[in-house]
Amino acid sequence: MAAYNAALVTKPSLPEETGLSYPIREGAIEGCVEYNAAIAPMTCKSFLALNRITIAQLFKWNPAVGADCSNLWLGYQYCVSTDAVPTDIASSTDTPTTTPTPTPTKTTSATPSPTAPSAPGPTHPGTVENCDEWHVVGDSDTCWSITQEHGITLDQFYKWNPAIQNDCGTNFWPTYAYCVGVSA
Repeated sequence: MAAYNAALVTKPSLPEETGLSYPIREGAIEGCVEYNAAIAPMTCKSFLALNRITIAQLFKWNPAVGADCSNLWLGYQYCVSTDAVPTDIASSTDTPTTTPTPTPTKTTSATPSPTAPSAPGPTHPGTVENCDEWHVVGDSDTCWSITQEHGITLDQFYKWNPAIQNDCGTNFWPTYAYCVGVSA
């Protein structure tokens, strides 16, 4: 058997990292200042992580991908940054603010029921009362990653956590607890 000689090994060429060789996916918003290509073996989750964006941002800037990222096509570029100052996408450095709504006729028991564990962090008004499983948002979490981790749909997640308003940007804050399971 011949000895291995690294100088004789040819390395396969990788796709150009700049994404210039890939077409921009139709439907990207105007004002995009940076595009990045989705290439194999990327998944939606890895594309979001690589570009440090949320699924809400990807969908807002590239509506063709779908709210659940099911139409992220490999071999195309997507908008990953705009010149607009985000107003509806909360970052981990934002300080959550809520406007308290007085509810003098509604009382809440301080004792959690045995079938519904108490939330392990702050929650938003409107979260379903029969929640029995929670997820506390970390810095890298997205609505999509949470639903995948807990085996639920985005529709269920939004229904159980209506403060998020189906965009995963409004009221989606690190350290807050969101419902990921309900009792029947």
